[in-house]
Amino acid sequence: MKKKIQIDKILFIIMALFPLFSHLLVFWLSSQIKGISMAFTGSDGAFTWGWFRQALGMFSKEATDLSIAFKNTMCYFLLGLAMIPISLMAAYVVYKKVFGSKFIRVMLMLPSIVSAVMMAMLFQQFIMSNGPMIHFLNNVLNLNIPTPLLTERGTATIMFYGLWIGLGGHIPLWFGAMSRIPDDVLDYASLDGIGPFREFFQIIIPLIWPTFTTQITFSLINVFGASGSILLFTEGKYNTWTLSYWIYNAAYKGRANLYPIALALGLLMSAASVPIVILGRWFMNKFGEEIQY
Repeated sequence: MKKKIQIDKILFIIMALFPLFSHLLVFWLSSQIKGISMAFTGSDGAFTWGWFRQALGMFSKEATDLSIAFKNTMCYFLLGLAMIPISLMAAYVVYKKVFGSKFIRVMLMLPSIVSAVMMAMLFQQFIMSNGPMIHFLNNVLNLNIPTPLLTERGTATIMFYGLWIGLGGHIPLWFGAMSRIPDDVLDYASLDGIGPFREFFQIIIPLIWPTFTTQITFSLINVFGASGSILLFTEGKYNTWTLSYWIYNAAYKGRANLYPIALALGLLMSAASVPIVILGRWFMNKFGEEIQY
């Protein structure tokens, strides 16, 4: 009887995992193997490192597509890192229910509720030359902002939009981590006369350090894939492309001559990301430790 139950369990596990592995083998592994082989195959069908040399050569030249894409990618990556402490502090304000916390919650969570395409359209109307944002900056604050923003300051504008949209996705994660902290801990801190500043840095952050480490790790994983809503706003025009958008453009916009270079670039990005993630994870675990509560 026990043997029959074990066989049934094994069959159930096999049937449950079969769709997953078949999907990975057919749709992921097969395409990855083909892509990797194409990155090492020259125009004559022989093995070559030429596509990698061309990709690296395009980085070394100023004002080329890849050099501009790399600079924009690093800007988006730094924005992603900056978004972590900004969203953490915003979540702390919401968590403590201070004055204005409900307004902050609505303003940051609203973009997560509305469709991404609709939000992009609304934002474009908001920043038009005759839109309310430009009117306020130029006529009220007298900043003399060049317009239109997407052509003059395309990357910076998309980054601002990404910051606004991204904060709403981070805050629930931080809020959930803070909600797990026992109320007794904060009550004892209040009795000891610890203010909000010390509470945030000496109690809240150490207690949610694993979540903080995870967020940093995810950002490091995406170090060379960081990007914004480029397809919705500029489609890569006005020097707004990133490395990931450049690969997308080479693969899906009919630029067949760049396809092998895009594959080689993807492999280079993956290979360079691995040590960065490992070192970053090691440093974060070394710098802080998980506290059981």
